[in-house]
Amino acid sequence: MNSIETKHLCAKIGDFTLKDINLAIPEGSIVGLVGKNGAGKTTLFKTLNGTYLKTSGEMHIDGLNYVDAEKEIRMAMSVMYDRFGGNQYIKGRLLRKIYLQSHPKFDVEMFDDLIQKYGINLKKKLMNLSFGMQKKLMLILTLSLHPKILLLDEPLIGIDPIDKQEFIRLIQNYMENEQHTIILSSHQVDDLQKIADYILFINEGEIVLFEEKETLLEEYKMLILPKEDQRVELMINPTPTSLGIQGLIHARDGKELGDKVKRASLEQIFIHLCR
Repeated sequence: MNSIETKHLCAKIGDFTLKDINLAIPEGSIVGLVGKNGAGKTTLFKTLNGTYLKTSGEMHIDGLNYVDAEKEIRMAMSVMYDRFGGNQYIKGRLLRKIYLQSHPKFDVEMFDDLIQKYGINLKKKLMNLSFGMQKKLMLILTLSLHPKILLLDEPLIGIDPIDKQEFIRLIQNYMENEQHTIILSSHQVDDLQKIADYILFINEGEIVLFEEKETLLEEYKMLILPKEDQRVELMINPTPTSLGIQGLIHARDGKELGDKVKRASLEQIFIHLCR
C-alpha cells in the first residue's frame, strides 16, 4: 500500500506554483526531500497536509481522498516544521497541557517517558531551551500523536552532532512500526544518505527525480577528465577543477572508463542535477 499518492497535483500559492506532482510513496519508507531554498519543499508539505489547497490533480493520503476524509487524514498525518512558530515564552509543561486537551490521540505516557529520557526541562520557556532541545521537544510532541505519516521540515539543521544522533534515534524508533512513513526534508544531504530509502529532488516546484536511494547511487557516477578529452560531453553540468573537468555521468556511459569513474555521493548528484 502507498501512504501518499498524488497524480498531476498542482497548487498555486501567490507567485509560486507546484507543478504536476506525481508521487507513489510506499508505506513503511523514509523519503529524503532535497531542494534549494525556495524549491517548493515546505509548499509541498503544506499542500499534503491541507494547509494549502490544491488547485488541480488528485491526492490520496493513507488510501483516503482529502476531499472526502479530511478529518481522518489530519489524524493520520503530523507535520513538524523547521522551527516552533508559536509563542517562544510558552513553557513546555503548558504545551503538554494544550496537546493533552486538544488532541484525542495524544499519548501522555509516551510523551513523559521520552521527556525524561532526553532530559528536557518542561519548566523552562522555549526561548530558554537550546535549539536542539526545542527540536527534540517538538518531535516528541509530534510522535506522541502516533501519526502514521510524519512530515519533517529541516529537522536536522542547526543542531549539534549529539542532538542529531538522538534525533535520528527517535526517528528510527518510530520507523520500527512498518506502517509508518516519513518524508524528511534536509539540506544536509549526507544525513539523508544514511537514513532514507527514497530520494525526492524538487526544483522550482517540479519533481526532478523520485528514486530509490540505492538505485540512484548506482545510476550516477562522478568522473574527472582532462579538459581536452572529448568524453567531457557525456558529463552532466561539468565543472572545471585544478585536476581537470569534473562532472556527473550516467553509469551506463562510464562502463569503459575504468577507475576514472568514482562513486557519487547524494550531495554530488543533487548539486549537478539541480545546478
